[in-house]
Amino acid sequence: MYTVSKAVTFKKEHLISFFLIFVLLFSFIPTSLADSNINADLISSLPDAVKEKQLIENPYSKGSALHSSFANGWYSGYIGTQILSMFLGFGELKAVTSSAKFTELTGSVLTKMDDLKMLLRTTKGLRITERVGAFLVDDAASLGLTAPADTLGKIKTAVKQARVMNHLTNIGNSKITSLSGYHNELVDILLRTGDDGAKFVNKMDDATLMKMFSLRVSGVPDRRLLEFRAGLVQMWNIGISEGDVGKYIDDISKVTDIPGARKFIDKTASTNDIGNFKSLAFEADRAAYYRQITSDMVIEPIKQIDLKVGNKYIELKASFGSLTENKIMEYLGSGQKKFGDNIGLIGSNPTKLEISAREGLGSLDANMIKNKINSYMSDEFVLKGKTNYISEIEVFLPNGNSIRGIRGTSGLFEWV
Repeated sequence: MYTVSKAVTFKKEHLISFFLIFVLLFSFIPTSLADSNINADLISSLPDAVKEKQLIENPYSKGSALHSSFANGWYSGYIGTQILSMFLGFGELKAVTSSAKFTELTGSVLTKMDDLKMLLRTTKGLRITERVGAFLVDDAASLGLTAPADTLGKIKTAVKQARVMNHLTNIGNSKITSLSGYHNELVDILLRTGDDGAKFVNKMDDATLMKMFSLRVSGVPDRRLLEFRAGLVQMWNIGISEGDVGKYIDDISKVTDIPGARKFIDKTASTNDIGNFKSLAFEADRAAYYRQITSDMVIEPIKQIDLKVGNKYIELKASFGSLTENKIMEYLGSGQKKFGDNIGLIGSNPTKLEISAREGLGSLDANMIKNKINSYMSDEFVLKGKTNYISEIEVFLPNGNSIRGIRGTSGLFEWV
């Protein structure tokens, strides 16, 4: 093992000096790369700029034993750090300020070093990163990753390969084997979402993950589907439960043959707001419900009116938190406006406004909701003579029941 015999004082800078990492690395990995044959081979392939940097930092007289010892230690540290950064990432290496912290971070890496040393010794024709990449692909096979040369090997850099391998190791052989057939999709989501994606995969049940990975919608490219999956990881990461994510995936899988289903893919890929996601989830739930009844439907057919089922145009609203009188009026006004703005396209077809109050009624009850709705209709349309474009209304209650009204000849809703 190479050592540095002269004390070195480091100036505090934004980034920790690589040299400190080098010293730590070869104080705690005595069997890793401290092999003169391996080192000589690798050093010879380093860029000239790296060799010049070593000469600048070497405090000893060129040609002396101390100069040679320092150079060997410096190069060993440089090469080792490059390899180690593939497993840990530069952000973690940056945080190394003590040998204790270094030991904590590198525990899982140490077990791979002897195998890696052997690989480096026997693959002298390849660059360092190519050698490590080959090692990782071989290691991936031991985790149950099918065709690792295609799945992991398609990643362009050994650094990214190593980070994905670290996530796969954390996920474990059992789940990887269960997801056989979807390893390309698994590697893609880990590459895109990192630690969050690995945690998501560990939390979700295998059946839901397979449904998510197999989900295809006509006209949606694979790249957009990857963005959709990344969007689901983000929603889970900011508070949407595994159960709600799973139901959303299940609902979308039931309507992939319906025109307009791409809406759910595109909007999930671009949202970072829980409220927006819950609105999408409500729409997916209702679309899946109607799909059980008929295939004669379109998702979001005109200017964001959410559904057309048969000849009926449906606008969906969901209350997050308890339903209030103000929210009822807001939803009635918004639904009325959307139908009115598109009446030329709707024509004489019936319309329906659906309101979800699944999260609670607050101080309201079913009768109070009915009275509030008809009070609004009386004020706006009966007394003021405005046109009511809402043919039907249904409010879904927290207990699973609903209240449904059909517009009567008086202009008010008759409850059925």
